[in-house]
Amino acid sequence: MRCARAVTFSVLTFPAFLLSFFLQMFLRAMHNVETAGHSLLRVAKGLQEGSTVSRKKAMRGD
Repeated sequence: MRCARAVTFSVLTFPAFLLSFFLQMFLRAMHNVETAGHSLLRVAKGLQEGSTVSRKKAMRGD
């Protein structure tokens, strides 16, 4: 009887452990995507500002 109770406990806790593990991995991946998106936006903004500056210089004839 004690063995059956231990098996039932492990059968119930293992999916919960897997679910929490995958949830944690998913949240970490989403955080990485978010930070990568922020850095990409920063790079794009820098490129946009750089092209604006070079366009102004070209218009002035520098």
